[in-house]
Amino acid sequence: MRSLATSFIILGFLNFALFVAGTFVVGGDAVNGDFSCPHVAGTYYLSDKGHCHEVSRQQYLYSKGHCWSVFLSWPVVVASIFYLRRGKRDDEESRS
Repeated sequence: MRSLATSFIILGFLNFALFVAGTFVVGGDAVNGDFSCPHVAGTYYLSDKGHCHEVSRQQYLYSKGHCWSVFLSWPVVVASIFYLRRGKRDDEESRS
C-alpha cells in the first residue's frame, strides 16, 4: 500500500510540473480563460494573468482537461502524504 501511495505522490507532482510547463509554453490555461476572456460562440481562449489569446478547440480542451486533472489529483496526493506520514509515525511508536 505504501508503494501505491508513493506512486500517487510522484505522479501528482509530475502532473503538476507538466501542467505548469504546458501553461508557460501555450501562454495560459483554459480555466482562467473561461473566467477572464470574452465568450463568443466558436472561439476558445487561454488566459495568463488576464491576458487572453485565442487557440484551437483541441488546445483549449487539452488545457482544460489537464487543469482539471491537477485539481482532482491533488486531494489524492495530500491523502497519500498523510497516509505515509501516519504509517511512519506508527512504525516509530511500535519500535519504542
